[in-house]
Amino acid sequence: MPEGKTQPPSYLTEADLIDKMDKNGIGTDATIHEHIKNIQVRDYCHKRGISLVPTPLGTTLVDVYTDLGIELYKPYLRA
Repeated sequence: MPEGKTQPPSYLTEADLIDKMDKNGIGTDATIHEHIKNIQVRDYCHKRGISLVPTPLGTTLVDVYTDLGIELYKPYLRA
């Protein structure tokens, strides 16, 4: 068996996030870019090139929500 390491998935681009938001019924054409701006202003992620990279605050929030059994980050709650 060849040796190697698995690679984590790539970070989402803004276009990827918009596509996922569309598929989950989050936002409208008029508000979708405002949502993306807000997650950056709130320091949940930042742009690196074309990718949206989660910050320690963003990943910690999801981890804490998961540990508490709160699903505030799930798409169906935002749709």
